[in-house]
Amino acid sequence: MKQVIGTTCSRKAWAHECVFGLDGEEPYPRVSVSTGLFYPQCSCPYRVNFQGNASADLEGFVAALSGGGGLPWQNPDAAAAAIADPSVRLVSEEWLAYLRGDFERVKRSFRAIEGGGARLYACSHAALAAVSTGDWPLLREIEGYCKKQMVQGAGALAGVVAEWALTIVYTGAHIPSMIPGWVKSGDFGFLPPALRWEVFYRYAKWLQHEKKYEAALAAARAGLVFYERNHGVTCAGTYLRVSAAMACVQLGRLAKAREYLADVMADCMPLGFITPFAENSPHLGGLVEQLAEQQYPGVHSAIARQTRLSIPNWMDFHNRYSKKHLTPLLTPREYQIAKAVLSGASRKEIAERFHLSQGTVKNEMSRIYQTLFISGKNRNAQLARHIL
Repeated sequence: MKQVIGTTCSRKAWAHECVFGLDGEEPYPRVSVSTGLFYPQCSCPYRVNFQGNASADLEGFVAALSGGGGLPWQNPDAAAAAIADPSVRLVSEEWLAYLRGDFERVKRSFRAIEGGGARLYACSHAALAAVSTGDWPLLREIEGYCKKQMVQGAGALAGVVAEWALTIVYTGAHIPSMIPGWVKSGDFGFLPPALRWEVFYRYAKWLQHEKKYEAALAAARAGLVFYERNHGVTCAGTYLRVSAAMACVQLGRLAKAREYLADVMADCMPLGFITPFAENSPHLGGLVEQLAEQQYPGVHSAIARQTRLSIPNWMDFHNRYSKKHLTPLLTPREYQIAKAVLSGASRKEIAERFHLSQGTVKNEMSRIYQTLFISGKNRNAQLARHIL
């Protein structure tokens, strides 16, 4: 037994027939969406009712599409296309499209999914795509649907998955007032086993926003305890490695950050999975650009383009809730320096006011621009939209 980030768990061990649950829970079958929701050697496949309501069919659906059951790294698109059940196929295609930055296809897949557990499960990536493209009507529709499920499914799996879908978006934009306490505390033992390892990434994301980088690295590593590459393509396995790299960058461990990033890029770049890197490149100290230019020149421009188009929408989403939440993104001194810049103070005047060298002021402003995803010309105009 091992205490990991507020949750007691034993390592998930993969067997031929089943996955062993956490803390003595009953084992549940290992699932493969490419072969009818279970591995051929598994003797007890899930029987999922995809025609029922969200609560009725979610248990099997979450197990089928989360955690250990991923699409194969070799030609995941063919495996997804071969799935007989249309709801499972559409959800699989949805998150593959999200990883590739094809947000319009994500939204089309979401629209095509019928009601019930499949639609609820698909809300998370559809909401992420809505924010990335500034599609606020779709985001409001998803928020309304999830909040309705949270009320109707309170205490049941439907309510948990609905809250989880919104939590993914709120942690991405760092809106503290909207993030549940169980994410902030790392207490997610109540989640279904298939979802628990995915939440490690969101917990690590929260810790990084709070500038608790050692804890963020520990959270990412804890999630990776459950990950093995032969589990197949999973969003959690991909993002956990990116998260570990981000924490290492902030801690000054650049060689280790490069190692994590090179490993995940080697898996993702041949498949065109650019979103994890485009979303997080501002926090990776130029490593994404370096590795992409050196080893994957064909996708470098695509990553840069997605970063340029989507990050402003995420900042807009953050600001739609409240500008007062910008303060946790910046240290108090960074916030005051930013306000001084916008007041027209020169670098020399700011240095004297805060008892800093002019070089330190320059470095502080570089960090502020990086944190707020500000680049290019008219940086102060962009800064004003966030601060004033």
